[in-house]
Amino acid sequence: MNTVTSDLEAGSREPIHIPGAIQPHGALFSVRPSDLTVLQKSADTDDFLPGAITLGCQPGGAIKDLLEPISSWHSRGDVTLQIPLPEQDLTVVAHRSGHSIIIELERGHARDQSQTDVPAASICATAGAELHR
Repeated sequence: MNTVTSDLEAGSREPIHIPGAIQPHGALFSVRPSDLTVLQKSADTDDFLPGAITLGCQPGGAIKDLLEPISSWHSRGDVTLQIPLPEQDLTVVAHRSGHSIIIELERGHARDQSQTDVPAASICATAGAELHR
């Protein structure tokens, strides 16, 4: 069996086909952009940040220190925001969905910082240049 076949078979066993399922290496919650109040959260957020994510409140714990960067990111209009939290062995990833901000918590290695704060205008300009080649 080659590596590609092995990777495909491993991927097919992941529970992404189960509605409402979150992969075991992550958790997520949503916040209202205007005041960063938690609107929804996955059942396992306490496994990642015990007591920090409470419905109807602003996030606490290690996420509390990220509220200003998340708010700034949202007002700039950048596509995504990625912030490593090495003390918790987490990467925090924020993106927009409708009228909410989705914040993902991923356990493990911090993501490559070169993917952080990509301005939407930059992506559109790059895509436009590629289309006109």
